[in-house]
Amino acid sequence: MNIKSGEIQLKRVIDGSAGIYDGTYISGLTAEGVKPSGTNTFVLHDGVYGEENTNLWYSTDNVGTDGLLGECFVAGWVTGGSKELMFTIPLAAPVANNYDVEATSLLITVRQNNKYLAGSADGGKEIVGASDTDDLEVFQCPSGINVHYYRTSAFSGATNNETCGIKVEYQFGIVKNQ
Repeated sequence: MNIKSGEIQLKRVIDGSAGIYDGTYISGLTAEGVKPSGTNTFVLHDGVYGEENTNLWYSTDNVGTDGLLGECFVAGWVTGGSKELMFTIPLAAPVANNYDVEATSLLITVRQNNKYLAGSADGGKEIVGASDTDDLEVFQCPSGINVHYYRTSAFSGATNNETCGIKVEYQFGIVKNQ
């Protein structure tokens, strides 16, 4: 198989959990988009919408006007004198390199040591634009979106430099870099 300069080659996975490949390859993928050769179609199952996503990355061309919407349960950690919370929201595909993500809404419920640090059993706490949000950084990484939430005061009852469980409902806009 000949791969031209600037293209990548991927194995087509039959069963990712078992690491089983069907022996076929997909070529002709470039930075301009997916251009599979032959009859093979590369399909990613999109964990954000629960539908099939035929794109290898997210951009303004394929997320729609609502951006990235979803809900997930992740592990994170509390640090910075119990004033910082860090976690990663996993995505089925990365956000394209020439795009940025902007948090439109982040509703979180955080539990550590059998206590609620944010939100409650009845619902989460909105952190975008909240009065106790000192700063909120969101940026893409290969596995999803990193969130770094800085508070003006420490989480009550938090153990610094320890892990926590987080339920997050999110909405992110995607904007092209200037």
